[in-house]
Amino acid sequence: MRTLGKFRIDIAGLSDSRLTGFGTLNSETYHILYSGLETRKEAGVGMALNRRTKKCLVNWEPINERILRAGFATSQAKLTVVAVYALSNDSCDQNKDDFYRVLSNVVVKAHRHDIVTVCGDFNDEVGNDDSYAPAILGKHGLGEINDNGAEIAAKLLQPNYFTINITDSLHNMSKVSRKLTESKIKQPIGLTR
Repeated sequence: MRTLGKFRIDIAGLSDSRLTGFGTLNSETYHILYSGLETRKEAGVGMALNRRTKKCLVNWEPINERILRAGFATSQAKLTVVAVYALSNDSCDQNKDDFYRVLSNVVVKAHRHDIVTVCGDFNDEVGNDDSYAPAILGKHGLGEINDNGAEIAAKLLQPNYFTINITDSLHNMSKVSRKLTESKIKQPIGLTR
């Protein structure tokens, strides 16, 4: 939580929280909404809200252990934020299809005037080839597009959707959130500026 405070993050999607059930937790500086499996400490998704943002929270809903939705009202706009922790690329196709179907339903159910933001870990790579979707992909991503990346890109090519991949030319180590030393897999982070 100190890192979130250091960078003055108002809302953060949390992945792989491994908390059971659903509920809220409080720290000195952040209010945590979370949703996980009922009995096992696996997967889990959450959202961290600073004090100011918590005052704008109108409602929230734990959809399942991988999707959580929260609604906010400010004087300027209404906002729906969906935090996700997607299945890995090597998961069963049927389970991934179910995840994206539920996610699509959550996004579609948001009020049509809300600003909708989906954040979290999509367990995807969209790579650095933006030629097929320059409006939604940055050219400074890592690796090559994988199945999850293609699924996200296909969903986001619909009208009124946009996303920001890595659009800045950063050193590759600045583009990853963690490095798995055994398999040497790097996980991209979503940077927006």
